[in-house]
Amino acid sequence: MNIFLTAILGLTCNPLSGAVKYSHWVEDSRAEFLTGTAEGGLGTDLYVTADGSVMPVGNDWDLNDDGYIDLVLINEWKHTDTSFEHNTFSYIYWGNPSGFSELDRDSFYTVGAEAAALADINNDGYIDLIVANTGIDVTYDYSYIYWGKPEGFSMFPDDSFFAYPNHGSISVADVNGDGYLDALFSSWSGSQYSYLYWGSEEGYDFNNVQPFLTGQTHGNYICDLNNDGYLDVLFIVYSKEGHTDTWSYIFYGSPAGFSENQRDSVFTYGGGDDISIADLNGDGLLDIVIPNHSIEPDGHSTYLWSYIYYQSDSGFLRDSVFTVASWSSSVADLNDDGFLDIVFSCFPYDFYYGSSFIYWGGPSGYSTEKLSVLPTEGGSAVMLADYNNDGYVDICFGNQYPNSSEMHSFLYWNSSGTLSGNNLDSLKAYGVDASITKDLGNIFDRKNYFEYISSIFDSRPGHFLYVYWDSISWACDTIWHGELPLPTSVNLSLEIYIRTGNSLPPDTTWTEWIKVANNSPIPGNLHGRFIQYKAKFISDFKASIALKKIVITYHQPPVESGISSISPNPFKNVTRVDFTIGSSPRSIPRLFVNCPQPVYTELAIFDVRGRLIKNLLEGFLLPDYYTLYWDGKDNFGKEIGSGVYILIYKTPNLIQTRRLLHFR
Repeated sequence: MNIFLTAILGLTCNPLSGAVKYSHWVEDSRAEFLTGTAEGGLGTDLYVTADGSVMPVGNDWDLNDDGYIDLVLINEWKHTDTSFEHNTFSYIYWGNPSGFSELDRDSFYTVGAEAAALADINNDGYIDLIVANTGIDVTYDYSYIYWGKPEGFSMFPDDSFFAYPNHGSISVADVNGDGYLDALFSSWSGSQYSYLYWGSEEGYDFNNVQPFLTGQTHGNYICDLNNDGYLDVLFIVYSKEGHTDTWSYIFYGSPAGFSENQRDSVFTYGGGDDISIADLNGDGLLDIVIPNHSIEPDGHSTYLWSYIYYQSDSGFLRDSVFTVASWSSSVADLNDDGFLDIVFSCFPYDFYYGSSFIYWGGPSGYSTEKLSVLPTEGGSAVMLADYNNDGYVDICFGNQYPNSSEMHSFLYWNSSGTLSGNNLDSLKAYGVDASITKDLGNIFDRKNYFEYISSIFDSRPGHFLYVYWDSISWACDTIWHGELPLPTSVNLSLEIYIRTGNSLPPDTTWTEWIKVANNSPIPGNLHGRFIQYKAKFISDFKASIALKKIVITYHQPPVESGISSISPNPFKNVTRVDFTIGSSPRSIPRLFVNCPQPVYTELAIFDVRGRLIKNLLEGFLLPDYYTLYWDGKDNFGKEIGSGVYILIYKTPNLIQTRRLLHFR
């Protein structure tokens, strides 16, 4: 029933729930959710878990659920007077209202570690820590997993698996859509192949990997670069045959997986550990930021340019920005101006006390005219997050200046878009390398939400001309183990939007996305044959939310007009009249077959001599099922006498009569 039209007519007219045949579109399984899509590819920012929920991947950095983002620093080595010790510990600095402190820091064992990834690998609701070890003299062949637990992380690894020394990134995503997170490792030595470890209920195993012929690699990334619905894999090749000026590889995913025949290349120059992918120019295509470090493989000859590869319809177009031996990059909107900024950490081996760079984004791209310089000491890592909950993204540079046992990393606090050496904290850490290489936020624009877009549901109206979408409801889980209700420092919500239309694919005739509330009616102007929903996962990266189930209820209008039933009849006090406004071409003009049009309708009571007793209804109603009640009174509110009365139902194409027997 069209509630709006009924309301303006002031009629007591309700849907006939007993006659309406309600149908439901339900999505609550992995197979159903996998028919949807997400920005950057389903499996990158959002994935469908093995138990059939949609949730974010690796975007919860509040590891102890206290409402503050924590900081993970991965130490490759600890410098002594005589050597570099690779058997060392890495750190978790716990966030709190007063900032970070060595007194509020935990350690965990690593062996020449380069990088780590944060994600709920075993889907138990706790964030886990995967560490890529390089080892002593780059020969240690095992990487570690620290399982998140109610009591926190252990000091020593809970699990390990064979992995060739990794001198770059770890990327985590569900590449094959099986509900388990896969881990991508870049091989530095021991193999010419890099490996994608397929996730499973049993964990990671070298007997269950996808090899990629890459050579000596650093950074890597997983996303759907070409927007074909399959996740792609990017490896940054550091050097090949003794030269750092070489080609890095993009392996494109396909229904059959990966192959050498589906590979693209981009030129790099001693490419770094931590690359970035985002839509830098706002054209809807993902671009690649590659920090370049070295002219020679030994890493001691500085290369002065890093590359931005802008994606276009004709391929990737390269731009160069000035940097000084950059190992890492990260992307965020630091000054909240709507443009993405790029931060490069720089480590020139020939002069360790150097600087790292911020390239400020704008409508004309990136140039030295919009460049800020921040002091660092062998900058190897850069991580961007709002560590103090003030609404601005701060910068942490992990430093690896190798000639001191008192090394510190620098946390630059962002003050309303301004960063300077006058507003930083020094955090003690030994020989920090790439650390956490995933940027927080949406892969396209780094905003604090991720969008899942469902498949399109066809109500299959058959001979019905349109459909009424009645209500929507959904169920979700909050992934949070701290105090409840959620503290005010945590922003977490799930918003649902829907749209409808009558054409495929969706075009301009479809409605706009309309936000709806849980367990609520769907707005009456949505009546197209097809429907689609969008789930918006909003957070400030301290907790996660999982969509478990969504139900959309709908019904199709009756085909023909007419009186369905009168009950009771005979009646004493009140009788109920059920009737329909039909949707067939006999009931409405053919011009309006794709959208409901109101039909002028009259229902009235007459006595057997044809005198009007009561006007029950007079006005326009949309095709649907309706119910009216008559209390046995006339138009003046007077009770009528016992006897036979005639109910007349009229539309432009129909007149029907029924007899009613009233007794007192």
